[in-house]
Amino acid sequence: MIDRKKRKKFGQNYLIDPVTIHKIIKSIGLDHQLPYLEIGPGHGAITDSFIGAINNYTAVEIDHENIEFLLKKYGGQQINLISQDILSFNFESLPENVKIIGNLPYNIASQIIIKILTSKVNPKDLHFMVQKEFADRLCAKPGDKSWSKISIKSQVLFFNESLFEIDPIAFDIKPKVTSSFIRMTPLKNPIVKKADFNSFSKFIDVCFQSKRKSLKNNLKDLLIDANFGLEHFKKRPEENQVEFYKRLSKRVTEVLCDSGSSLWTEDYWRYYFRWTGSVMQRAALDPERPVAKILNHKSLDSILNYQKSVMHTKEL
Repeated sequence: MIDRKKRKKFGQNYLIDPVTIHKIIKSIGLDHQLPYLEIGPGHGAITDSFIGAINNYTAVEIDHENIEFLLKKYGGQQINLISQDILSFNFESLPENVKIIGNLPYNIASQIIIKILTSKVNPKDLHFMVQKEFADRLCAKPGDKSWSKISIKSQVLFFNESLFEIDPIAFDIKPKVTSSFIRMTPLKNPIVKKADFNSFSKFIDVCFQSKRKSLKNNLKDLLIDANFGLEHFKKRPEENQVEFYKRLSKRVTEVLCDSGSSLWTEDYWRYYFRWTGSVMQRAALDPERPVAKILNHKSLDSILNYQKSVMHTKEL
């Protein structure tokens, strides 16, 4: 008997429609020379087609009952089953050109995507089943209603495309939403260097802290109150393109750092978010509240030194 309470906890909806499964397998592609990682294999609807055809196949599953089921199902066949929460999985342990696939739990899909983006893994591509609304955000263009932080964060490293939609009747327990199957292919020339992505991601969070405000207003507590001379700077964050944010980050660096050193350093963001984190949350509720006067300092060193002296913060 299906334990619906447990299934809901893990966001589990198992595919049962053979036509949909065939479309997914065809979209992913079988290549015995490449390693594969499947996230949340469930009862093996997708896994079945890869076992025996792929030499290096790993599946990460959080549900211990599913692990036992799959071990009995596949016996001694060539598959590496890992019983672990995917959010604690070390993606950097994966080999080059790994194909990462899976039916992502809808409640943590964005966290999984961000974890992959921030890791040092170099995948061949990503193929995921996600909620259609989330797929729309990943594949959105500037000006679209769905254009958001995850659109920018993912598109500076990947080309995203929604391949097809999946009706709720394709699952054993019908979800209340339509699903989409997406492909994410790494850009040959990433818009932001992988080494700079963590800090760039945090900067985008600041840019989008209020979608109803202009970029200049969203950044007023981080930057000097000045016009940067960049086109579209006074528009709302969802109205600007990915390339714009790259140029903006470069211009911000020049303003904040007298020395010309990079803004995107872990030291800067470590102190910025620790010192202003709770105040930033209050500022979101009260747009008129200044976050921190010290952030009007032009020198990165002066910001860090001032924060150290005020907070008496120990090195993290």
